[in-house]
Amino acid sequence: MQLIEFAIRRRVTIIMCTAAIALFGLVSLSRLNLNLLPDLSYPTLTIRTELPGAAPLELETLVTRRSRKRSASSATCGRCARCRARASPT
Repeated sequence: MQLIEFAIRRRVTIIMCTAAIALFGLVSLSRLNLNLLPDLSYPTLTIRTELPGAAPLELETLVTRRSRKRSASSATCGRCARCRARASPT
């Protein structure tokens, strides 16, 4: 009961203590070294296929699809995320 009476009688003191605690909390928060988003590196496998003089569509049907099927069937590679077919300039 004495704490409630003290808070009612000395409102300015309670407000100043609350402001001081909030200020110390903000200063502590600004100095806190916390990395919420750590650097992540996912393992990737890149296969580049080239066939000089071939169109991209031919390169995809002749080379890229076969290599994609072979690499996707390995135990460590579950799926092929991206596939890019490029023909080399001649």
